[in-house]
Amino acid sequence: MVFSSDLLREAKLTRREWDPATPSVSTHRNAATRNRSTAARCWLLARVLVAITLAVPCIAAAQDEVPADAIGKLRSSFDEFLQRDGLTPQQVAVVKEMQSSLDALPEEDLNPLHTRLLETIAAGLPHSGGVLALRETVDVVASLVDLVVDYELNDEKAAALEAKLLEDPDDIFARTKLVRHYYTNRRAGSGRAHGEHVVWLIENAPYAGALGPTGWSKIYRQFAPEAYDAGREAWRRHVEREPDNPVFLARYARFVNSTELLERAHRLDAQNPRLALELANAYLLAAMRPDEEDYDAQAAGKALTQFDRAYAIADNDIMRNSVLRERAWAAFVAGRYDLAKRDAQAILDANPFGGPDGDLLHRGNTILGRIALIEGDVAGAKEHLVKSGKVPTSPVLGSFGPSMTLASELLALDHREVVRDYLELCAVFWKADRLNTWRAALDSGQTPDFGHSAWSR
Repeated sequence: MVFSSDLLREAKLTRREWDPATPSVSTHRNAATRNRSTAARCWLLARVLVAITLAVPCIAAAQDEVPADAIGKLRSSFDEFLQRDGLTPQQVAVVKEMQSSLDALPEEDLNPLHTRLLETIAAGLPHSGGVLALRETVDVVASLVDLVVDYELNDEKAAALEAKLLEDPDDIFARTKLVRHYYTNRRAGSGRAHGEHVVWLIENAPYAGALGPTGWSKIYRQFAPEAYDAGREAWRRHVEREPDNPVFLARYARFVNSTELLERAHRLDAQNPRLALELANAYLLAAMRPDEEDYDAQAAGKALTQFDRAYAIADNDIMRNSVLRERAWAAFVAGRYDLAKRDAQAILDANPFGGPDGDLLHRGNTILGRIALIEGDVAGAKEHLVKSGKVPTSPVLGSFGPSMTLASELLALDHREVVRDYLELCAVFWKADRLNTWRAALDSGQTPDFGHSAWSR
């Protein structure tokens, strides 16, 4: 299935903004869509595209009329699915997680593309086999929720939701919005409120989407010790009651940063490529040390093995590209430069959306340039630095900026001119003030302080 740029834009529009007669509709996005970070929107769209490609490959172009009660039809379809004999606890767990997201999806905000997608899932789900199809359905529904729902709150809206919860404490969606609001707008007093809502969800709605891998439910013990301890104990009780539930194990693992728990979850859901990738990244994080000259090669080797596993069970090109990107870095950290070169070249050749991907091009050239420098090929390293700057813009590069690691290494060898050229190229897609500060330092003969950007991948 081929997705055009218009289709991508349409997926982000609510029903009220849908106008099939107008090909270009991007100027009519609502305030919530405008305010949501570009990087988050890109990731959510990628999740939707992955899930659509796998779960509903036969979906047709959206029609002008919005089909009636698409959510109700999908609910009925899941009820029918749950009547099947022989469902595993993992399948039931995934259905519950999906239902939590589905209940939060307001039908009045859906456009025809959304509803046709939901209807197609509803028609095929009762005949679907296994947890994989269910997991992809979860991705679709959860992504649509994030795309169409107004999560952006001001203090007045947040106070209104808090008042609503006094009357209806079981409103999971209201708590979900508040959890995200307090997490993304952290300030004095919000940590306690955030923690209270997270703990309530863990205790009363452990399958809620807000407790998934988004990170909104993360409680930092140093800021909210009581909430952290309460949340940890609540997850412990869930896992004690259901020790073979991979959803609970994975969420408990994320809450307490436990690789051991994540390993248990992966063993129970061994065909889940996302969980395998998460475990690989946990190993890779363990391999990282403040001093780049002192990577833990053993931990990096474990990460590399798990990345191989994630790639082997990856079920679509977007997931495979994600694995390749991280595996190339793991191979570099482990000193397996032959493998790092192979994967870096593979992500340079990838076209996940029918065209070049700025993030992949930047990452691949950075890794190849660093290897070239290690091998004594300074000219090759400089060439890759320039290529890593001549990339299409992307939400991630535009928000977080480029890696300055290779630039820093070349600057240490006094190759100032190519680094100055690189900064000029980066200015096309990154408008941060830091870039101007670094250029000014170079122009004055000083060495810029790249800070954390010098340690990025």
